Amino acid sequence: MRKSIDGLAAIVQESFDMSPFAPSIFLFCGKRRDRIKALLW
Repeated sequence: MRKSIDGLAAIVQESFDMSPFAPSIFLFCGKRRDRIKALLW
């Protein structure tokens, strides 16, 4: 996984048309699906 938290927040804004500050949790996994990053606000 190469994206930082800022990059993942940008994906949330662009792809889901949501604010990353909304009371939600966003989970991202890598290509091999051996790691998960979570964005929780």
